[in-house]
Amino acid sequence: MRMWNTVQAAALVAALAAAPAAAEQHEAQALDATAAAETESPAVAAAEVPIRGTVARAQFTSAVVDREPTDTVRQVSNDQRLVFFFTELHDFQDQDLVHRWEHAGEVKAEVPFGVAGPRWRVYSSKSLEASWLGKWTVSVMDAEGNVAASESFEYVEAHALNASEDPPAPSHPGPASPF
Repeated sequence: MRMWNTVQAAALVAALAAAPAAAEQHEAQALDATAAAETESPAVAAAEVPIRGTVARAQFTSAVVDREPTDTVRQVSNDQRLVFFFTELHDFQDQDLVHRWEHAGEVKAEVPFGVAGPRWRVYSSKSLEASWLGKWTVSVMDAEGNVAASESFEYVEAHALNASEDPPAPSHPGPASPF
């Protein structure tokens, strides 16, 4: 068993008494740093992590042929069960990006892809259930979760979409043509 002299014992007691005060001071400094970070404006925080590259095109389409969208859709009826999101990217080479599909505040899919050139065309698709009506949003995001672009479409009941269209003109047989 070790014997402590008075000086050693006093030093040990002083060190133990000072430890909580030092810990409280360190904790207070950490809280001050956290508070400063929390009060920093979002614009300043976003400016510190700029997204490298631009999204030249971002659109929903009913099909992609030869790496190009065939049309632009902003409203899709629920009798159509597949929709595509097409993006053309400039200067994102050597980055990993993701198409994040969201509906009603819930992430339904994340489709990651790498960008291998200065101009890159990429698309993802989503199979939809007929009951998943409402607003859908797809965001183009980098690996840190920064949003480079975001687009939305409405998924509506087929009869609601058809009712909003003009009724077709009555068909009348035209004159017979030899051609």
